[in-house]
Amino acid sequence: PWVQNVELPIVEEFNPADNTFYQPNAVVPDFGFFGGVAGAIGGAVVSARGASSGVDGVIDAYDIASNAWTKKAANPTPQYYATGGVHEGQLIVSGGVDSAQAPVGTTSAYDLATDTWSSLAANPTKAYLSAGAVTGGKLYVFGGDTSWSSSKPTSDLQVLDIAANTWTKKASLPFAMYAAVAVAHEGKIYIAGGLKNENISKKGSWNYSLLVYDTATDTYDTSKAAMPFPQAHAAAATYGGYVFVYGGQTFRKSDGSDY
Repeated sequence: PWVQNVELPIVEEFNPADNTFYQPNAVVPDFGFFGGVAGAIGGAVVSARGASSGVDGVIDAYDIASNAWTKKAANPTPQYYATGGVHEGQLIVSGGVDSAQAPVGTTSAYDLATDTWSSLAANPTKAYLSAGAVTGGKLYVFGGDTSWSSSKPTSDLQVLDIAANTWTKKASLPFAMYAAVAVAHEGKIYIAGGLKNENISKKGSWNYSLLVYDTATDTYDTSKAAMPFPQAHAAAATYGGYVFVYGGQTFRKSDGSDY
């Protein structure tokens, strides 16, 4: 329940071939309820803790073969409600808020092979709950909220060239949004779900649109089918030509039933 902040440490394994979920797996030792960054590196899933009771920069690695977790070197610039992705064996973590709940553009890279962190250039747009995806050697960061005390969503798209360590501002989103999810596939980035303003109690605040950003042309395709129901703070992945959007937060109909 949202009001109780009940955090789930469960690791679920989904098999698209037979449409089944598998449990149990070893539970996540350090976890949060959203705003974490995770990615597959080699035979492991590397997880930067999401929102929790404190901003501690905790990193855990899950070895799939042995079904076991190992605590790794903590982020020296702790941040949560962040975004990021995997690039050449490194987990990129960008944005979010610091321990004072101030939005930051801080960007860092965690190297699993050496268990070390390195600093990257900061995102000029300081925001949390942005949607991020890594493709073609670049980190794309869409939207986010730029104010903790009074929500101020942004439509900015900032792009980090990881090798050059430089940010470039690209075409803005069609509308300001935060708590969406982004996933890259064949040169395009699919952006789904999220909220269009600070009032999550109104249906018009939720984003039903699926936006497809073309990295080659710096344009958005807004003609795709809308989501069947709204999801914020979700997770996403691609597999076999499909984009999967899983979990997150939604709202209920006026009669109390779920969408």
